[in-house]
Amino acid sequence: MNLDFDLDLRRLYRILPDLFNDAISDHPSIALKACGEYALVELLMARHAPKAIEKNDFDWMAVADRVSGSDKEKVALECLRLEQPPPPELYREDAFEGLWLQKLPFTDYKWQTLSNRFLRKIMLDGLDGQDAYELTHIVFYWTDFGNDKPVAREYIIIVELLLQFIDAVSPQDYDLESEVYLELSCSNSIYGNELLEFKLKKFLNKINHQITLLGHVPAHREMSRDSRLYWYGSFHTTCLLVAINLLATNNRNKAQI
Repeated sequence: MNLDFDLDLRRLYRILPDLFNDAISDHPSIALKACGEYALVELLMARHAPKAIEKNDFDWMAVADRVSGSDKEKVALECLRLEQPPPPELYREDAFEGLWLQKLPFTDYKWQTLSNRFLRKIMLDGLDGQDAYELTHIVFYWTDFGNDKPVAREYIIIVELLLQFIDAVSPQDYDLESEVYLELSCSNSIYGNELLEFKLKKFLNKINHQITLLGHVPAHREMSRDSRLYWYGSFHTTCLLVAINLLATNNRNKAQI
């Protein structure tokens, strides 16, 4: 199957500053999260599609500086922007994001130790949506967003669990479905699997249509809390769309070499 998506990567990347509007940037509880997601998109664009990056006047670090938030969050954002590890004392050892930001090698035993704790919890309580969400992020960080290929037993178990979970995700839960497909792209589990390729293509085109519709709806400061969260959700989903497209295309190109 030809894994081509009806997505305009440049357009998706270009509308992110518009989605990151006053309704988000003036809302401290979500502004820093959005800044981190935008920083990640820039990192992946620089890795996989540097020619598609366009200069714009959007300064997400300026937004991060003026909203309230912990020093830890702001230092982490600055380190992500500079691709430098933060001070070790900034993160506890049990934070997967912290291991990633510290650029811990994917072969380090700490990844396996933390994963074991989480897998034991799942064995006792079963796998639900929140657990699946957490598992996707373990794969994001452990693979350095598709850059590394762990071979640890715990990593393989996590990928298999998420492969089995994809059909249990509600079609209306765009966020979790996006997270799982991004994880499958990071673990390179999609290319060569015709069923997953078909499902991913169908999902991406569905979400792309929703984002296109949203682009015609103006945002404003007087939004209700629910409206702000909806707008942030759209920003978040668009970031995931860009990342999935970049990783899936990169995996396809590698397979054709």
